[in-house]
Amino acid sequence: MNNIIKKYNVYIKVAVLAIIIGVCGILYCIHKNFNNNNNDITIDISKQNNTEKQILEKETQTQQTNTSEIVKESELATVNQIYVHICGSVNNSGVYMCDSNSRLFEVIELAGGFTQEADETYLNLVEKISDGQRIYVPSKEEVLTGNIENISQVNNNQAQSNIATSLININTASKEQLMTLPGIGEAKALDIISYRSTNGNFKNTEDIKNISGIKESAYSKIKDLICTWP
Repeated sequence: MNNIIKKYNVYIKVAVLAIIIGVCGILYCIHKNFNNNNNDITIDISKQNNTEKQILEKETQTQQTNTSEIVKESELATVNQIYVHICGSVNNSGVYMCDSNSRLFEVIELAGGFTQEADETYLNLVEKISDGQRIYVPSKEEVLTGNIENISQVNNNQAQSNIATSLININTASKEQLMTLPGIGEAKALDIISYRSTNGNFKNTEDIKNISGIKESAYSKIKDLICTWP
């Protein structure tokens, strides 16, 4: 009987030992896997941090580039701004800031547009504006009566600068060429062309006074600038 008990005790001890070894092996595997997972997590966190750092650096560079471009555009816009003074038959006379490439019609729009009394055909509306320019918009009455001596010197200079170095032949000139003459807007230029188409060529420069709206005072301003011969 004692031998049997001793024999079972040995089996039990072996079984317990096997269980202990098995548990230790399991614990070892768990510990090893835990360390590996920690290492993987550390590596992933490090990669994530590096990625976020790179993204942040790119965003910073982009912001700096955008800021630099905005500053350059702002400086360029400032350089390209000019000031003009517009008065006369416009709704809101005054000094206006506009782009250096602005045309006369754009400045008139800034000033609230023409008044009802304005002669909209007197000026060349596509004329390019220059810095410091003073523009006077005459009324229909001023143009009709020829009482435009007080129109700004700039307007007169503008008209004179557009006049060709040679005389304008009123028998062959185009609408655009006729509009370079002082006091001749689009409407009067078309009237001149219509007159010569209906009645034939002008025989002398004084015949231009046959055009409605061109009286002696208006003629006196253009008589030295026009001709009827080739």
